[in-house]
Amino acid sequence: MMESGASWGCSVGLALLIGLGMLLAAEVEGPPPLMYSARPIQGILVDAQTGEPLMGVIVVAQWIMHEPGKGSWRRLHVFETTTDSRGNYLIPGWGPKRNTWYPWTRLRDADPTLNFFKPGYVPLGVRNRWERNESGRFSEWDGKMIKLQKFTGTDEDWIRELSFVQTNLSWGSEVTEWRSMPRIVLALEQERLILEQKHRLKVSTYLSPLSTLGTTIEEVRRFLEGQK
Repeated sequence: MMESGASWGCSVGLALLIGLGMLLAAEVEGPPPLMYSARPIQGILVDAQTGEPLMGVIVVAQWIMHEPGKGSWRRLHVFETTTDSRGNYLIPGWGPKRNTWYPWTRLRDADPTLNFFKPGYVPLGVRNRWERNESGRFSEWDGKMIKLQKFTGTDEDWIRELSFVQTNLSWGSEVTEWRSMPRIVLALEQERLILEQKHRLKVSTYLSPLSTLGTTIEEVRRFLEGQK
C-alpha cells in the first residue's frame, strides 16, 4: 500500500526534525573527545544494618559509549574486582584510550556505571549524575562508603533482581565480553542454577543462561584459575 503525498511529507518532515534535533544537541555538547582516560576509583562496601565491612563483593565498572539514536552501545573499558577483608575495592585508572568509533560515539553522564553484587544482598548499581564531555573521566562515587541491604524477599523477587543485573551488563548482546567480568557472570549463573531447581519456567523467562554468552561454567572457572 502506497503512502499518500501528505503522509510522505509528514514522514520526511519528522525525519528532518529529528535530524535537526540531533545536530543541535551535538552543537550544544560539542564534538566528542578523540581520546579518553579515567582516574582510579576506590571505596568500601559495608552491611547496611551492622556497618560491618563486606568481603567478596563483586564490583564491575563500565565506561559505556553512546551513539545518537542508539543509546548505550559498546564498552570502551570494563574492569572487575572484589572487595578485600576490610570491604575495600580499587579500580585502577586507565588511558589514554582512543575513541575507536569517533566521531559518532561519546561517553555520557552515566560513566562509569558501578555494579555491586554479593549473594544474599540486594544488588546495587550507581552512576554519575551530571553530564560532561571531558576526555578525563572520574566517578562521583570515588572514596564513598557503599551500603548493601540484606535481601529478604521471595525467590521471585530474587529472580527479578538478578534479571536487572543481567540487563545492566547487556547480557547476551554483542557488546558483552564475559572475560572482562568472569566473576559476576559465574556468580549469576550459579544463582540461576539454584533457582532453576525450584522455578524452572519462571527462571527461563527472566534469566538468560551462561550459554547465551558463548561459554560454559567450566570454561569460566578455568579462566579464573588461570588468572591466579
